[in-house]
Amino acid sequence: MNKINLNVVYKKSIDFVEKQIGNETVLVPISDNIADMNKVFTLNEVGTFIYSKINNKNSVSDILSALTEEYEVNAMIAQNDMEQFISHAISKGVIL
Repeated sequence: MNKINLNVVYKKSIDFVEKQIGNETVLVPISDNIADMNKVFTLNEVGTFIYSKINNKNSVSDILSALTEEYEVNAMIAQNDMEQFISHAISKGVIL
């Protein structure tokens, strides 16, 4: 897996609507005002935390710092989780 650039600032795609359900977030892609339920993207608690920090302002480094502080996790583990999340979210078009 490629290492992520810690200086990148991602933004959320406007092609998804989000709904909070407990500690999870469900993202539903919208095309021509129609929800595509076959491509629903569900985020666990950590994914929800990362996604909530994507706001066109926070860099990957900012989010990584917040993640390690919030979950008191080793920086290497947090970075690995971030890399997986970002790769998957980009491939699904959830973040740009």
